[in-house]
Amino acid sequence: MKVVRFVQPLWPRARRQYGMTWLLNDPDQSRVTRFCESSVWTGSKGQSYLLVMRPSCDSNPRTDVLSLPVPFDGARQARAADILAVVVCYQPDVTAVVALAQQLRVMGRADVLLVENTESPDACERLKAAVACVGAEVVCQGMNLGVAEAHNIALRLARQRGYRYVLLLDQDTRLEDDTLPRLVATLDALRASGERVAGVGAAFSDPRGQTVFPFVRLGRLRMHPVPVTAAGPVECDLLISSGCLIPLDAVEAVGLLDSGFFIDYVDMEWCARARARGWKVFGVPEARMRHTIGDATLTVLGRTIPVHSPQRQYYLIRNALLFARKPYLPLNWRVHLVYRAVTQVAMFGLLCRPRAARLHWLLRGFMDGLLGRNGRLGGPSGIRRRAAPAAVSESAAASRQTLAADGSRSELVE
Repeated sequence: MKVVRFVQPLWPRARRQYGMTWLLNDPDQSRVTRFCESSVWTGSKGQSYLLVMRPSCDSNPRTDVLSLPVPFDGARQARAADILAVVVCYQPDVTAVVALAQQLRVMGRADVLLVENTESPDACERLKAAVACVGAEVVCQGMNLGVAEAHNIALRLARQRGYRYVLLLDQDTRLEDDTLPRLVATLDALRASGERVAGVGAAFSDPRGQTVFPFVRLGRLRMHPVPVTAAGPVECDLLISSGCLIPLDAVEAVGLLDSGFFIDYVDMEWCARARARGWKVFGVPEARMRHTIGDATLTVLGRTIPVHSPQRQYYLIRNALLFARKPYLPLNWRVHLVYRAVTQVAMFGLLCRPRAARLHWLLRGFMDGLLGRNGRLGGPSGIRRRAAPAAVSESAAASRQTLAADGSRSELVE
């Protein structure tokens, strides 16, 4: 997306009116148009523009006009109040989170909600103070409920507040300037064509390298990249949660994320469940983001594989086997997941240090997956499931009661 600086030759008369509303005078049309933040405007020569105010923690916020690419029609753009961007945080780099929240406000299509899972009240207060200057809301949990439940809290709030879409993000994700407009336009176009779309997702690259990870579909046993032969979305079998734009009516039909998984395979399981219920997920190759996976990388036979901590690999192995137990999965998915768990136990246990500790957690995850244990890892003593804490924010509790009262199926996870 080309950024056109808001300068005198474009619009001679412009002034800040109140809040984030601006008055613009297009000299070619000889009229004044009222704009809200992030509204789309079509100029006299047919070019579409997106007006945004770049938030800043100083007293001089910068204002830009973004020149939208030709495929984006202003009529198809969702208004800002339609989208809630959710960032799950756990011991975050506050500077990076502020930058992400600021970037979302720059793109202007979303309100920003941070769900703080860090088990420290002081950490949450620091995060609140840091993001106050960019207008982001923070929900403090007081304990680590996991990625799935943090997203579910946000999905319930989004439903209660009347949003249409939710954008899921991790704290280390950085989007390109046109990522969100591309996702919104693609989702709206697919739905207008009659597709039952459960979500659209951005292509991502790891900032430690230049490779863009492909969208994939499952063959007989292995995942295969989806060939991209032309511009536009591609149907795929799964999307990672970060960078995924989900319509809330799909959540109503498919259900919330499986909080028993806690962290890994949460997104893959939800996509598979959606597809089993007749919905589709699409990747948008033109929408890009940077997202870190794993603590390090391992190269095996020319293939780069992310490596997580031993405790995190416990969840990867356990949840693969829990996922394979889902009743809606076809046989090839079950075989793929078991095969994947077995090969990862062997590969990471033999090739990654510390081998003894890593092999302990890998085998423990394998055993707990076979036994059907889920929830948060409780340490060396075993697995324990945590009930929803009484300290959950009032807004989250209210949203849970609202969904339960209206009988929404999205409160249930199979």
